[in-house]
Amino acid sequence: KLRHMLNLRFLLSAGLVIITVGCASQGDIKVRRSEGGPSPVCDKSWQTQDAPDLELDLPYAEIVEFTSASRCVVEAAGAAVTYAAFRLPEYEAPWILRVESHIDGRSLFAPEIMLLSADKRVLRRVRYDRFSLRGAQLQTTVFFNTDNAAERYILIRSAPNVAGRGTTMVESGYFVVPIIAGLIPFFYMQGTEREREYVLSHSGLVKMYARSESPPIRRRGDY
Repeated sequence: KLRHMLNLRFLLSAGLVIITVGCASQGDIKVRRSEGGPSPVCDKSWQTQDAPDLELDLPYAEIVEFTSASRCVVEAAGAAVTYAAFRLPEYEAPWILRVESHIDGRSLFAPEIMLLSADKRVLRRVRYDRFSLRGAQLQTTVFFNTDNAAERYILIRSAPNVAGRGTTMVESGYFVVPIIAGLIPFFYMQGTEREREYVLSHSGLVKMYARSESPPIRRRGDY
């Protein structure tokens, strides 16, 4: 029995669990396309003719990886931004879309959202400052109802006014330490926090979750 208790004490003591959420690093702020030779080549306007359908209630997220080879466009002010276009489902009932920008290697994509009509007029815009930093990601929720039935396309694009900006993010985590008191193990949890510097970028990883459920009560900052 004594040997069994000692073995149990050793296994529990060795069971230290460390979980860290949210690492960050500098990102690439260059915008260019790999096609067309060594010089950057961007579209002159938003291209939606080959936009894939955004499907509701998929069991997985739609993932867009923005890189130096992603499609880009030069805006009137002369700034180039990366973007991806999706065709929205025909409106039948209220639905919601959650958009998350995740840290991906050395990049944290600086997101903005534009919702377009069939003739590419901008009907609604969700700017970068409407995204909230939650854990290791930037996140916002977009609501669709009868007022938005004319919206046919969504553009996920980089925010030119913030890309390249240095900022900080709180990296949080916890660790669990097992403690033996007689025959009953107890676990002590300790939280940790530290600030990390990173740079917003035109490159990175975006996840989208489209759900056909009726939206809950809107919170401030949701669209």
